[in-house]
Parts: sequence; structure tokens; C-alpha cells
Amino acid sequence: MSFPCDTGQENVTGKKIPAAAAAGGKELSSDAAAQRLAAVSSDGRGQTVLIVEDDEAILKMTEHMLQNLGYTVLSASSPGKALSIASEHPSTLELLLSDVIMPEMNGLELADKVITLHPRIKCLFMSGYSDNVIAGKELAERKLHLINKPFTAKKLAAKIDELFEQGPDAVIPAE
Repeated sequence: MSFPCDTGQENVTGKKIPAAAAAGGKELSSDAAAQRLAAVSSDGRGQTVLIVEDDEAILKMTEHMLQNLGYTVLSASSPGKALSIASEHPSTLELLLSDVIMPEMNGLELADKVITLHPRIKCLFMSGYSDNVIAGKELAERKLHLINKPFTAKKLAAKIDELFEQGPDAVIPAE
């Protein structure tokens, strides 16, 4: 199975395109590869992101992407762990990046609970399913944001930048 990937970078599946293939046959140094990844986004500015993903490989890969983009990352492999982190985290969490379909509860239910603890948090949902399959109507009604898996660091950075540019009303809690 093949997934799109920015050249010379890892994608959410954890697969890596060899640097030589990414550079059209030329070998890239690790510094050059790091510079390419850093150039993907203007800068995460150290904002704190809580990632919730039940697939360990995708969780680690997304964590790695966000750290390389300049974000402070907290990771949880389940909604229950995410709620513990959110309730124990001493500073404000700025972004919840959550899978939509997970055991225990779905990402929308989790977001509603995290918002009660961190009312100004922004939420970005990720899914490998189409919008129509995964509560697309509720995502649209609540003006919530979705990034489809698989995604690259560049696409993730762009989606997060878009979300942060929208200001404090980027998340609309359930009524």
C-alpha cells in the first residue's frame, strides 16, 4: 500500500521515502532533510498540542511531525488518557488533534469534554474515513475542522495554521 508523502519526509504511516529518491537520486544529508521539514511551516511557535490517536504508529509519526514543526506535543493513545492529560496539564492546551473513530468515545465526544477543561482550545480532527462516513454532518454544523489521513507534515502544518488564523471562535461546542 502506498501513501502520498512530501519528498524526503515521513508521512503518517511511518514510512520514509529514502532521501536519495526524494532528491531525484541525489543523497540529502540529515541536515538538508531537517531543513526541508522545517521549511514546511512558518513555525509552531511552541503552542501546546494534545494528540489523541489509538493507532500507536500514527500517534508517534504525528507527534514527530508536530515536534519538527515547533509545537510542544502531549500524546495520548486513548480518549481516557487524553482526558487525564487535559485535566492534569498545568497550562492551557491550545490544540486538540484527535482521531474521530476511537474506542471508549469518538473524537467529537472527547472534544466536548476537553473544551470544558480548556474552553479556548481549538480542535482538529483526523480520519481515514470520508466526511460522509464519519459524522460529516455534525462536523459541518459545528464548523469543526478535519484533515484526512494519510497526510503529510506540509498538509498538517497548513491545516493548523489555518485553524490558528481563525481566532478564538474556531471551535463551536455542542449545544
